[in-house]
Amino acid sequence: MSRADVRADGGGRAVRVLYLVPMLGTGGVPQSLLLIARNAKACGVEFSLALLFPLSEPSITAELGALGVTPHVVGPGPGSAGGLRAWRRVVANVGRLCADLGIDVVDSCEPNADLAGRFACAGRRRKHVIHLIATGYKERLRRFGKRGWEVARLYAATSRLTDGYVAVSRTVAEDTARGLGTPRRRIAVISRGVDLEGFPAQPPRPADGRLRLLSVGRLTPWKGLGTAVRAVGLARSRGVDATLTIAGEGDHREALTNLVSELGLGGVVRFVGHTRAVADLHRDHDAFLFPSESEGLGNALLEAMASARPAIVSDIAPSREAAGPAALRFRPGDEAALAAAIGRVAAMSQAERAAMGSRARRRVEERYDIHVAVDRLAGYYRELIGGRR
Repeated sequence: MSRADVRADGGGRAVRVLYLVPMLGTGGVPQSLLLIARNAKACGVEFSLALLFPLSEPSITAELGALGVTPHVVGPGPGSAGGLRAWRRVVANVGRLCADLGIDVVDSCEPNADLAGRFACAGRRRKHVIHLIATGYKERLRRFGKRGWEVARLYAATSRLTDGYVAVSRTVAEDTARGLGTPRRRIAVISRGVDLEGFPAQPPRPADGRLRLLSVGRLTPWKGLGTAVRAVGLARSRGVDATLTIAGEGDHREALTNLVSELGLGGVVRFVGHTRAVADLHRDHDAFLFPSESEGLGNALLEAMASARPAIVSDIAPSREAAGPAALRFRPGDEAALAAAIGRVAAMSQAERAAMGSRARRRVEERYDIHVAVDRLAGYYRELIGGRR
């Protein structure tokens, strides 16, 4: 009998999971959902998706559609216009959708979706799981404007209605335990995975004197891309022929573009926007920059490591957990230290870059294979349903 034929209660039906998120965009959450959706059936999970808000930007709907998944929009969540009555409709909509689909587990992500899932599952046989994707969860609860403290208090007061927590890294699990007071034993650590076939190991480019750097991520201040741009400029002033490609979109793009102009780095730093051809970008670049000041784990970093590219990462706990000894580190926000690391990679031979990339690839193969990650997640759902957690 295959994994897809096994269910926690011993029956032949897959575990039916509704993934509940505020919205879909172009960041790490939708990409992780897509990877789960692609591997769910083989691991005994029937995948469904619900959104609190309608689609407002390019996303993964076409890829989901090819898998037979159509996102269900259940309405706006707390913090939006409409007040308590609108919020009750959201919870009711989630509950009806769960009943219609025969959902066993609601897996939510982000505070407003967490509350919707929590109340929609309360008093029902279905289980509620919160997926923790980043540090600073307590602070995220306070972003609901003037109602932030009220939402935080409500979140804490109703925590017992959630049946389980899944963190994408040990760092996130420990931060959540400290920040929200959630017992650490209630938080399972199941890391995000990488599609190793979609991101094959790339042979190093010949060392021709130019270092082609790549950064991938949403253009937001905490991604540290301003530090990356300044570091590239500083490295060039020291005689390093380095260029930087930035792939991604976000509300920080104008500020970054202005910074590039101010530093006279036009033609050195280029923006390519959001792209699905990230594996091709790794093939065409020599090394990866990951200057984030805050992360949960870092999908983009794992994809670069899977591509066997040398990585230079900010020395924050999630990056240390993901990359271990397989990357160069610098202090977050320290452009001089990053420029020095860029110089070190530029001075490496092709063989040295290949060895560094191979270490990174092996680490991903051993720890972050998407098939293993989704299988572990499916096992967690089965244990939860079976009452073994």
